[in-house]
Amino acid sequence: MWFHVEAPGKLAARSGLTALLVMTFALTAAGPARSFGAVAARRAGRLLVPWLFWCVPYAILLLQRAVRRDLPIGVDCESWMLWVGPAIHLWFLPFAFAGAMLTEALRRPLMRLGGIGPIAAAGLLGAAVMAVTARSEQFDDLDAPLFQWNIGAAAIPLGLALGLAIRQAGPPRRRAEALLAAVLPGMTVGVVLDGWGWAGIPLNYLVALGLAAPLTFWRRKTTGLLRGVADLSFGVYLVHPAFLKVYSRVCPWADTSVLDVALVLLLSAAAAYLLLRSPLRRFST
Repeated sequence: MWFHVEAPGKLAARSGLTALLVMTFALTAAGPARSFGAVAARRAGRLLVPWLFWCVPYAILLLQRAVRRDLPIGVDCESWMLWVGPAIHLWFLPFAFAGAMLTEALRRPLMRLGGIGPIAAAGLLGAAVMAVTARSEQFDDLDAPLFQWNIGAAAIPLGLALGLAIRQAGPPRRRAEALLAAVLPGMTVGVVLDGWGWAGIPLNYLVALGLAAPLTFWRRKTTGLLRGVADLSFGVYLVHPAFLKVYSRVCPWADTSVLDVALVLLLSAAAAYLLLRSPLRRFST
């Protein structure tokens, strides 16, 4: 949300999305052994069903915008909508599904090898992908959805590395070695590229790995305020573009201040809370 309103520090704020992707793929790789079809069905229900559902209201908003301006229906449609849906922020859902399936496909042969080697290999691959995508962000003019996919690509091998590290059995020292093998290559490349002044992807993954590494090893059950915020977060992500549009229309004089972000966040959180207590809960959690 901070990124969309062009607020100060917007590139750093994007780190929350990369952290979420890394944790999504890490939990896929660390999950129990299931058939590929079972994993696909589970992830489709979690990601593709909500995506299809939310495509409907955002398509209606798109059509309403054309009608309101007395323009032909479909005038605002873009080619990228075939891949991500009628609102660009929906890109996350099909991308997360595809990334989870690729993670599952890669983890199966790697799990048979065992040891630290496969974890280090996935971590090194993630570092290489991060370098390539960071270079592309700096020097290539990427349109949607390539721009969004470019940001999320490194999360797949980095999440895979973390997931394999979570599955690593043995004494604490061995698990610590596995964790270092998973995150050290990516964090090293991130520090170097950020030092070169390549703002954006390197910083995003430095923050993402710093958050995901301890959180993926979290073993305590979350309760209270933390659990409440977690329950609302997915719904807030799904509804916030609609509130951004309404807010900019109702308050055209507003700037991109912290206050604007806070107001839109509160409105989105209220809507997400109502969704959680409605029959539409399954599409917002």
